[in-house]
Formats: sequence, structure tokens, C-alpha cells
Amino acid sequence: MTRSTCLCLTRDYEAAFDSYNLALAINPANDEAMQAVSQIGASIGFERESEEATDRILALNPKQPDALLVKGVHALNKRKFAEAQALGEAILQTNPQ
Repeated sequence: MTRSTCLCLTRDYEAAFDSYNLALAINPANDEAMQAVSQIGASIGFERESEEATDRILALNPKQPDALLVKGVHALNKRKFAEAQALGEAILQTNPQ
């Protein structure tokens, strides 16, 4: 995991994404790796992997704001505006800041 974090810090996001995916292959319940695959994958175009990780996070914690945000980004990318708005409202209900 340290390697993955270092790769993010050096902005080598594709290598970090691969490293976090490897961590998930070793331990599918690794929360940090799931979050990273969800967020990094969404930002660098690995939609399928990001969506899978995001769905796993939300299955464990349906109110997890970071995962709700990523899911909203996926909805916007698919032009599902009502779904994106509902996800944004869910975030505001759990974290009104």
C-alpha cells in the first residue's frame, strides 16, 4: 500500500491504480484500495473498475459520501441527471457541509 500511495504522490495515477488493484486482488476487503480504485479509476477513465469498487463500497456502507460522489460522477458521465441529483442530495443529507 505504501507503494500505491507514493505513486499517487508522484502523480503516476495509472501505476497507482494498478498497484491498488493488485492490493484488492490480494485482499478484496481492503477499504483503502477500494476507495482508491473507485476514485482514481473515475478520474483516469477506468469506468468499469471504478463502478465495481464504488458499488462494493456502497454495499458495505450505503451512506459513504466519497463513494456517493463517485457514483454521482458516473451518473453524470452517462447523462443520468436525475440519478446524479439524487446522489448529490443523499450526500447533503449525510454530510450537510
